[in-house]
Amino acid sequence: MNILDYILWRGDLSFSRDPLNEVDHLVLSELAYTKMENIVGFDREGKKLPEILERYNELKYKQTEVGYDPKPALEACAGSVRFGSLTAREYVNVIDTEPVTQFSAVTFSLDDGTDYIAFRGTDNTIIGWQEDFHFACSTGTEGQREAAAYITYIADRTDRPLRIGGHSKGGHLAVYGAAMCREDIRERILEIVSCDGPGFREEFLKSQNFLNIRDKVLLIAPESAFIGRMMWMDCPTRIIKSSETMFQQHNPYTWCVIGKQFESCAKFSAFSSYLDETIDTWLTNIPDEDRMAFVDMIFSCIHRAGIRTVAEMSANPIKAWNAILSELRDVDPELQKQAGSVIKKLASAGTSVIWDDVKGIFVKKTEPGS
Repeated sequence: MNILDYILWRGDLSFSRDPLNEVDHLVLSELAYTKMENIVGFDREGKKLPEILERYNELKYKQTEVGYDPKPALEACAGSVRFGSLTAREYVNVIDTEPVTQFSAVTFSLDDGTDYIAFRGTDNTIIGWQEDFHFACSTGTEGQREAAAYITYIADRTDRPLRIGGHSKGGHLAVYGAAMCREDIRERILEIVSCDGPGFREEFLKSQNFLNIRDKVLLIAPESAFIGRMMWMDCPTRIIKSSETMFQQHNPYTWCVIGKQFESCAKFSAFSSYLDETIDTWLTNIPDEDRMAFVDMIFSCIHRAGIRTVAEMSANPIKAWNAILSELRDVDPELQKQAGSVIKKLASAGTSVIWDDVKGIFVKKTEPGS
């Protein structure tokens, strides 16, 4: 069972009858990916989900820039009692190259008397992924500041208790934004859930701002998590099963649901742990300024190669990588050397470790009845 099955199974119960649970957090985080331009404005009136779906279809929106099409979740939610009564308001979506920013958020008013602030995760744009990597180079990026400002804006215009969450980068922004709010706002926050969102630099986790909210934070991540284990996180963590393997586990539609919760795993996979150690070693050994220069150099090559979305890279990866490597020849030799070393390490990614995971997948698929 996945979140779509869950919506159909649990959809006849309102939040006032059956309190919000961990699966609902992922559903609301997936709804945050919905393109709401010309549907939901930056005002307090808002729109119900059935109205949003109707207008979405009228505008013939196709969200090719989003890796996890929110329309199936939107359709299922709009037809349910549980989610159909939600009001979405204060929708904002910003994509900018200077400073590098991909930020989107929406607030849902629930019938239990609470507001849910949902941050959109990384979309399919190269700019979105570039900002993600900036998190590893500095604290206080434009997107992080926008998250704190958005929570403050919402909190100052309602006296309802708040829940905050998001998937992927949205989870990261939810934690950061909540940590940087005023004390009176933090006291109104009931919980903060990051669904496979990247972590933080160690100095942020040691800061009083984070320690003030730590007990309200939950990280939910699949067993082969990569995004959810980038950098560091210090909070309770739920490791869960996915119907997919390796990087595909980041897709929220693959998370396995049992009843009102996700199916648990005892530990992260060897594949996840290897990538986590590789990235952490790189982050630890390279100074901030060099790390930022490296990240921007790689993405600059991608931009100059004319690649605007991850989908473009996936459609013709050989052509894309050749274009990037061609641009790479024109940059500083020392940065070239760094790039080659890091890419080689990530590409090899511990062959024996990954092979163990691949063997497990093969065995699973060839078992009787599979």
